[in-house]
Amino acid sequence: MSARRGTAGTIGRKSGADPFREGLFSGLRDVASPGRSSRFDPFRHGVLNGRELLAEAARGAASGDAALGARLLRLAGNGEDALAAFAAILRADPACASAWAGRWELKLSRGTRDDGIGRAVALEPRRAAWRAWRGLRLLRRDARRARADLEAAAGDSGPAGVLARVGLHAFSARGGRGRRGTEALDRAIACAPREGWLRRLRALARLRAADEPGFVSDFEAQNLLDEGIGTLTKALDREGPYDPPRFLARADRALKARGRVYWLVALRGDLRRSPEIGDLPGSLRDWEEAAGLAPRPGWVLAHLARARQSVGDARGALEAAAAAVAAEPECGWIRVWLAEVRRKYGDSAGALRDADAGLALDADYEIGYACRGAALRALGRSADALADLEKATALAPRLGWAARERDLARASVL
Repeated sequence: MSARRGTAGTIGRKSGADPFREGLFSGLRDVASPGRSSRFDPFRHGVLNGRELLAEAARGAASGDAALGARLLRLAGNGEDALAAFAAILRADPACASAWAGRWELKLSRGTRDDGIGRAVALEPRRAAWRAWRGLRLLRRDARRARADLEAAAGDSGPAGVLARVGLHAFSARGGRGRRGTEALDRAIACAPREGWLRRLRALARLRAADEPGFVSDFEAQNLLDEGIGTLTKALDREGPYDPPRFLARADRALKARGRVYWLVALRGDLRRSPEIGDLPGSLRDWEEAAGLAPRPGWVLAHLARARQSVGDARGALEAAAAAVAAEPECGWIRVWLAEVRRKYGDSAGALRDADAGLALDADYEIGYACRGAALRALGRSADALADLEKATALAPRLGWAARERDLARASVL
């Protein structure tokens, strides 16, 4: 029942296949949010891949790789069976490092203390994942030991190395060594260039270093990878909570002092449309202006489409959404926003086509599943719709319209 002890993921080597999905560590959010990434967030990975994980777990157990099977059960959300499997493995083979580490990670996600990661490191001291996991967990209580673990794992070029470099960034930032921390993020991004949350981390690091052009550049990259205009609010207040009225006043002052900076105009447009303010005409004026000022206007045009839609301009909304897709054809969420505009104006077939294309570009975007599910339901395909809408509401429980669509689909199926 022992797990395979291959060399993938060992320190200083290029990782091959990652059968244990070593970037999926429940303790990461204590250090940095992985955003929408299903490659670094265990919960989102399970929601999007649950059925496949269960099938793979069965194959792993059947092939004799019981620790892999237990880990996949955990990622699929079947924690009780995973705990039982890990316990059985460790009774039969107390030297199975993967089982010690996997059980520890699962218990950590439940807030339960366990010494398994220490056992895993002792058994496989060169396994980058175990050192990265322990290093991230130690950051708040033993920075010296954490740094040693993270530096030991940072040579890995796979997910474990990315985790280690994120931890080293956090260690350096807390110690006032911002430049070294940014260099750690540079290396993480080189290993995982499609991870928007890493760009956000570096954007904020550059903002702290008073590098505004670098901040804006990383925001632009992050926003195209993982829709999130909220990062711009940090330029107004790096530490404070989201507060549209206060931020709007700050944006007004910044624009008066600095002139028509496109991203500040765009940010003000977003703040004006918030429920706390509700100035939809003012928001539209800002987005129209920002679209004319932006050097790379694709994401601005997507927001302009929503602003036009908010004031009842159907044709203008469709034109702006289509222009946004033409400007950024590889951006998944922008294609999904075009799908959603089509859906709201009754073009369910067009919405389905664009939602499919958007999800092919970005399978992590919950709005894509919600939009595609709603389009499928409108086309009479409620069973297919329900699968998408269940995913969307699991990923985003506060998405009220998706929950209503899900309930309608359920009623049709039952």
